[in-house]
Amino acid sequence: MKADELLDLACFEAPAAQKIPLLRDALAEESRHHYDHNDFYRRLCDKNEFDPKQGLGKLDHLPFLPVGFFKKERLLSVPEKDIIITLKSSATTSGASSMVAIDKITSQRQAKAVIKIISEFIGKERRPFIFLDDPRIAGSREEGLTARGAAIRGLAWAATESHYVMRYQNDPYDVMIDFPLLDNAIESASKSNAPIAFYGFTFIIYSRVLEALEKAGRRFCLPQAHLIHSGGWKKLASLNISKDAFNERVERFLGIPKNRVIDFYGLVEQTGTIYPDCEAGMKHSPVFSEIIIRDIQRLESSPNGKEGFIQLVSPLAHSYPGISVITDDLGVILGRDNCSCGRKGTIFQFRGRASAAEVRGCGDVMAARVGA
Repeated sequence: MKADELLDLACFEAPAAQKIPLLRDALAEESRHHYDHNDFYRRLCDKNEFDPKQGLGKLDHLPFLPVGFFKKERLLSVPEKDIIITLKSSATTSGASSMVAIDKITSQRQAKAVIKIISEFIGKERRPFIFLDDPRIAGSREEGLTARGAAIRGLAWAATESHYVMRYQNDPYDVMIDFPLLDNAIESASKSNAPIAFYGFTFIIYSRVLEALEKAGRRFCLPQAHLIHSGGWKKLASLNISKDAFNERVERFLGIPKNRVIDFYGLVEQTGTIYPDCEAGMKHSPVFSEIIIRDIQRLESSPNGKEGFIQLVSPLAHSYPGISVITDDLGVILGRDNCSCGRKGTIFQFRGRASAAEVRGCGDVMAARVGA
């Protein structure tokens, strides 16, 4: 399959002229699969007068699904018997979670993608991981996985040893740091020849780890470690906590240099494809993914430099029609193949969540696009 061929390429070395034709062919192939095996996706394509059997001209011609549609129904493009796990997003104010069904093909692609991407930022050698979470978050295949659990499982493939240093009683978001576990984990991981990598959910790190360390008067010195984190920026923004302020507190209490703190953006609806910050503070689309920014009012593709809704396209999803999804997140494209870090790919910044008014304002346009 062409998606698997893309996964064999280096993540950030192909310029747009080489990448886009390969990505377009892989998306067209997966689009044909979903058209033939998913009634909802077929109706979406027909509504948008898109025939995947005719190929794909431009990437922004590919019909998109709003992420909210994954909260309404379980969309399958393979037999139910092929599903090995279901991923769940964090529930929003509506109380609903996205339900994303994963088969073996999709799972293997996702695992390979996340390891290839993260290796570009922390190095290719396996290393000890300290997960700033409760081990139960990693879940079971029977219960399904949250976005936090999916991220942990994906990164655990790169771990020589895994440590979990937090616990919760009833509420998975009310996790507390266990200092003896943390001390033992750091002592054990420090015996490795490879640097330590920490991973956690952004808001939990800030509110349950860094604040606990400050209250206890504890500090560590881990200049060779990396901290990888994702999710929760909406809550931190409401507290007026910037990315710089977050990184400074990490350096102060964990002793991890600010330039080794890596924030990444990603969706449970496209698990595996993550977008970490590079050294210049930019996010890059890898060779097997692309970002499109759409105008908030009309949902037309926007030029570089204009803020709008983030649409992500990637051919990795085989078990469900998640190859093109539009979010209620805001972002802006700043360039292509010209970042000072040297990595190729579309360069963009995540600007935060859209307001309720902005989402409502484009709701009728979205509904028309998907035939709702």
